[in-house]
Order: sequence, then C-alpha cells, then structure tokens
Amino acid sequence: TLCVAKSSLSYCELAQGTPLNGCDWKKLLTPNNPETIRIATDLYKNCNLDGFCRPECKEIVRNISSSPCFQGDTGKFVKSYLAMSKEGLDLLGRLQSCPVSSVQNCTVQQCPNRCDVDISGSAYAGAPGVSQVSSYLLVVLLVISWSLSHKH
Repeated sequence: TLCVAKSSLSYCELAQGTPLNGCDWKKLLTPNNPETIRIATDLYKNCNLDGFCRPECKEIVRNISSSPCFQGDTGKFVKSYLAMSKEGLDLLGRLQSCPVSSVQNCTVQQCPNRCDVDISGSAYAGAPGVSQVSSYLLVVLLVISWSLSHKH
C-alpha cells in the first residue's frame, strides 16, 4: 500500500483511525464519547459565541488547547473535521472566544496588542471576536475546499 503524507499526518494512519501524535482523534470525534461530551459541555456552559472571552472560559480553552488533539497538524485535522458540521462549528466558535494568545497571563505593557478592558456591556463587545471567528471559519472552509479540489 502506498501512503502519502502532505504534512506530518499519514493518509494511511488517518484511514486506519490510528492515534496521531498522542491524540486518539477517532475516539475524540465520536459524539457519544464521555471525554467529548465533557469538553462540549464545558464549552457550552462557559464559553460564548459573541466574541467576549468570559473568565470562566479561559481555563477551559487553555486546557483544551494544550491537548495533543488541538496542536500542530493533528489540531488542524481535528478542527477541519469539526468544521464539517454545524455542531462542530459551534464548538470551534466557542473555543475561539478565548484565543490562546489572549489567555496568556501578561500585562498590557508586555502584550500591547491585547485589550484588558471589559467591554462586555458596550455596543462593541462582540465585534472583534465575531470578526476573528469569521476569519478563522473562512480559512477552514478555504482549506477544506482546497483539499477537496486537490484529491486524487
């Protein structure tokens, strides 16, 4: 069997459902898996889709983002798989409500591109996050479209 790898992931390993880089992705992407249910429940309960990073969401995003299933090429694969369903897009949107870069503990002087001002009650509360999530989803859709058009 000839196996081709476009990244650090092998198509043969993907086809066989082999865990990748310490991530049992096939188990994670099974809707009735207890770990998947726990992750989804935590995200639905604590993370918004309005672009505002709730404090209770920060730790959840940090834990999920540090998982091997959400890092590197494996993370890209898992996220692109999730992006193929309405429920998966919802989870990705909630995960993006607190991007890992904004979850870092730093001062405004150390992280000048980050805003620590609580604007949750203002008219601008959701705009940056919605734009960021929209950009992310557009990139995911472009990658999926490109992958499908280059399939042999």
